[in-house]
Amino acid sequence: VFTGMTNTHSVMTVVATERAVFYRERAAGMYSSLVYGLVVRLAEMPYQIVVSFIFVAIFYWMVGLRLSMAAYFFWWLVFLLATSLDTYIGVMLTVLLPSEQTAHLVANLYSIVVQLFCGFFVPIAQMPAMWRWMYWIVPFSWTLQALMSSQFHCLGDKCPQTVYIDPTTGQAHNIHVWEALRDEYGLRYEWRWACVGVLGLVILLVQVATLLGLRFVCHLKR
Repeated sequence: VFTGMTNTHSVMTVVATERAVFYRERAAGMYSSLVYGLVVRLAEMPYQIVVSFIFVAIFYWMVGLRLSMAAYFFWWLVFLLATSLDTYIGVMLTVLLPSEQTAHLVANLYSIVVQLFCGFFVPIAQMPAMWRWMYWIVPFSWTLQALMSSQFHCLGDKCPQTVYIDPTTGQAHNIHVWEALRDEYGLRYEWRWACVGVLGLVILLVQVATLLGLRFVCHLKR
C-alpha cells in the first residue's frame, strides 16, 4: 500500500505540470489525445519494469520468501501490475479532477478505502455482510490474494505449522500455516492467475478513463 500510494502521489505533480502544456498543444491540433495518452503510458513502462524488478530482487530474498524462481517471478509480476495500477490511478485522478490538490485529497480517501476493505486488517469473514461487496471491487484485495496464496500454499505433512487456539473451546492445537491463512483471509491458491487477470482488467479500465479524460475534459480557466 505504501509503495503504491507513493507512486500515486509522486506522479500527480508531473502530470499536473504537463497538463497545461497538453491543453495548449491539443487546442493547436499538434497531436490527438489518444496518441499523447498512449505515448505517455509507453514512456513510463520501462521505468516501472526496472524499478519494480530492482525492488523485488532486494525485498523478496531479504525477507525470506519462497525459494522458487517461479514464485519469485510471479511475485514480481503481481507487484509490477499493482504498482503500475496505482501510478495510472494517480494519472487518471489528475486528468479528471480540476486541481492537483483535489487529486491528492481524493487519492488519500481512496487509500483509506483500500486499507479498510482489502481484507488484510479486517478479513472478509469479519466484515459486516452489507460491506463485503467492497472487498471484491478493491483492486488491492486481488493483489493480496495473489501474493499471499502463491507464497503460503502448501500441502502435505512437511508444511510449516503454527499453534491455533479455537475461539469456542479455548483449546490449542497445531495447524498448517496455509490452512490457518486460508480460513482466516479466504485465500484461494487456484485464483492466483485470475487475480492477475483482474489487475490487468482494472489497469485497462483506468487507462480508458484517462484517455477519455484527455479527450473530453479541460480545466483551463479563461
